[in-house]
Amino acid sequence: MPKLYKVFPGWIKEEYCCITSYSGAGKTNFAKFLGVIHSYRYCKKHNIPLKILYFALEESVEKFWITIQSEMLNYKYNKSVTYYQYIGAHEGLTDDIKKKFAEFDDIINDMKKYIHVYNVSNPTGMYKACKEELLKLGTLVKNEEDFKPSSFIYNNPDTIVLVIVDHVSLITPEKHDGVMQTQHQAMAYWRKNYAMKELRDLYKCV
Repeated sequence: MPKLYKVFPGWIKEEYCCITSYSGAGKTNFAKFLGVIHSYRYCKKHNIPLKILYFALEESVEKFWITIQSEMLNYKYNKSVTYYQYIGAHEGLTDDIKKKFAEFDDIINDMKKYIHVYNVSNPTGMYKACKEELLKLGTLVKNEEDFKPSSFIYNNPDTIVLVIVDHVSLITPEKHDGVMQTQHQAMAYWRKNYAMKELRDLYKCV
């Protein structure tokens, strides 16, 4: 995508990116294509260790994978199936499309080895889910003086970890020091304390 490349060279470690636009513009579809499907294809092709931690805050885990499979159907056969058609709420899911859909089962199962989808929505819960996976990929180094984390060393230095939140305005407030946060405070707490300070700066995630 030459035009996109002029302003966005790709996923780079230790960067925090925002996809913003008005409601219904396709932010989620774009994030799924660029952050999930394209990243998976690229890393498989070039044998790059990959882990994607995707927080689907406006859809179920099941719906996430159905939409990924539908995107693959559209890419290969130029046929579109909506989630509502897939579950039978709308007409349009033919036997031929069902067969074509099944062709992607093996790919989806392989993708699930690299892509973890969560419905966790509070900042601390999201961070804990990320940390659990990250500690499987490397070692946390602590200062000898105060035992606080100073760096994170990946088992394979080429490992790429993407943390995707779709979308931040649906992050759930939580209590800190006995006080319940507002929606904006929860969003800011996630961004400043976890997404940037921990995941980006310490764990070198995207």
